Amino acid sequence: MQSIKDDFVIRQIEMIGELISRALKLKVERRFEEALDILDEAMEEMFGHQADLLEMVDAHTAATLIGDAMKIRAYADLLKTRVDLLSGVLTMTRLKARYEKLYDEALKLSN
Repeated sequence: MQSIKDDFVIRQIEMIGELISRALKLKVERRFEEALDILDEAMEEMFGHQADLLEMVDAHTAATLIGDAMKIRAYADLLKTRVDLLSGVLTMTRLKARYEKLYDEALKLSN
């Protein structure tokens, strides 16, 4: 039989899953900042005041601070989603820089 604590953790993880789904939908819509905000909200909801600390320590220490295997996996999922979003932002930044350079080159050739 599951304890009340386990039920609470499961509900938290389900909520985190919903927030991750929302963030990924926003990624598809190229609304990266909003998606990152949702992930920050999920981190705060799941880990409270520890959320910032978890990002400052190594993985082993973070896992020790979290202490629950399901919550550690949820944290890993949040980080993976953040990586996916940030890679999208970096790709867009590179593409923007490239098209701006191409416009500059076209302008040089037309003069």
